[in-house]
Amino acid sequence: MKYINFSFFNLARIKTTLSIFLLSLVMILSFQNCSGGFQPVLDTSLNSSLTGPTEGGGPILAPTDKYKIQGLGSSVNLSGAKVTLFEIKPEVSKISVVVEGNSNLNKDFSVTSSGQSLSFVIDPKNLASTFNVKILVYNKTGSVLVENNFKINKINRLFTEGECSNLVLQSGGGNACLIYKNLVHVKNNVLSQSEQGYGANISHLQKFSPKIEIPSSGYLSNPSFNVYRGSVNSSDRNQFSSSDLIVNYQNDKSDKKLSQLMAYYWLNKQLDVMKRDAGEYSAENKKINVTSSTESVPNNAYFSSSSSGSSDVVMGVLKTKDGLITGEVAHQAEVFAHEMGHANFYYSIGSDLITGASCSSSSSGSVTVNNVAYPVYRCNYTNTNKEYYYRYNINGKWNPIGPFCSSAMGCITGINEGQADMHQALLFPEDPRIGQAFMNTMSGFEIRNSLASKASITEYFNEGAPGPGGEIHNMGGAYFAILWKIYSNPAMLRNDFAKLFSAHLKRFSADDDFLDGRNHLLDIVKTPSFGFDQKYISIVNDSFAAFGVK
Repeated sequence: MKYINFSFFNLARIKTTLSIFLLSLVMILSFQNCSGGFQPVLDTSLNSSLTGPTEGGGPILAPTDKYKIQGLGSSVNLSGAKVTLFEIKPEVSKISVVVEGNSNLNKDFSVTSSGQSLSFVIDPKNLASTFNVKILVYNKTGSVLVENNFKINKINRLFTEGECSNLVLQSGGGNACLIYKNLVHVKNNVLSQSEQGYGANISHLQKFSPKIEIPSSGYLSNPSFNVYRGSVNSSDRNQFSSSDLIVNYQNDKSDKKLSQLMAYYWLNKQLDVMKRDAGEYSAENKKINVTSSTESVPNNAYFSSSSSGSSDVVMGVLKTKDGLITGEVAHQAEVFAHEMGHANFYYSIGSDLITGASCSSSSSGSVTVNNVAYPVYRCNYTNTNKEYYYRYNINGKWNPIGPFCSSAMGCITGINEGQADMHQALLFPEDPRIGQAFMNTMSGFEIRNSLASKASITEYFNEGAPGPGGEIHNMGGAYFAILWKIYSNPAMLRNDFAKLFSAHLKRFSADDDFLDGRNHLLDIVKTPSFGFDQKYISIVNDSFAAFGVK
């Protein structure tokens, strides 16, 4: 029985010239000094997509991928962004940042030397949907040299968040206390040591109080999902009642009730959102088995399909190299959404696409494990020339390294990773960054958060040097960034994007790359039966071209 696993995160724990490295990037809004003095104006050539879609149709602002602020009267969006001021001219003495309607965010910077670098953070997470920011640049006599005004619009959440208090729960606002997206997102900061690991006190971060309908059996099961505790076993699950869904995680180590509830709620919510917006969800009614938390899968999560037609979503734990468990992946709803993105792609296509490989009999180098060198062999897939991986043998067991796309134009598994990342962004469009609690950083996996400041598919391909280029998660970051650029265009409606995105998933074959992905989208836009009336042709073309796919 053949299984294909699509892992959320996979870094080989080996010393090898083929190692994959994650580089850390931040979303920067840069205020630059032009030749005529400090004169911020907006350079729209770097980003023409400053607004995005709402659930039903009007524009709202969505996090953008890369742009410099050089502008006056510009409208920009951020979901927590660092603003950097640099190359300050000698005549500047002070810079003031004034946030309309929230004086707590106001900042004054004294300039002590020419070229001084200054930075501040604007986080509109808890502010009104639209507010104005003013940058005032003063000279030595206290006069204003430059006044720059721009607008920041906060992206809307798809779900309301209620505090998990007895008052809210008793009033019918919800019957469970879950985690919205992930703990780092909720806290809006990294986790302390006391907030990590089994038995941690995270009650102050369980702020999301949705209404969960429990099946009459008490088990978290329906035609689409069967949720288990730590293994797919009829006895390895809990029974719940609608009045008993508030979990004290400090006493939850054995039951893992919070992980099971997170799985059941967010998987079903993703299904609901996709059906509402796209009108379909190929993974519906497939009775996918969900392992909510298992220590046998450290630092990973995956979707697995088999030739018998069964499939599984498996969530692991976060574990240090010394074996200390620092959290459960199931407490990260965007990871569930990512893995179900793989499931939806699998059922949209009806196969795994990549079906076999032929491995070279001659060594392509070596890998060192525990001070022992093992020969490495290159393996080429039999039904595509755009993807390959390496393998090495220890005591009769073959271990893979990769896979990798052969060129910057991507490959089908890179596309699979990117579309899975887009699935989670459709659930959390106000913060499309992925893996925040996984990495315990606000930015998460930088190259996969659609905000990574990569200018082209070539940059994504080269990420991870000195190892081979084209690691599939990195290339997935490129495809995700392109899809996000389409989604966040002001003329693109949320429902239209969901329909377009869902329809294009059904058209891929094993040898497809990014250019094929673009052509699939264009074909759908041009097909009258889809009802788009060709109005998104330029958006699709321009978004792919912006990253070098032409």
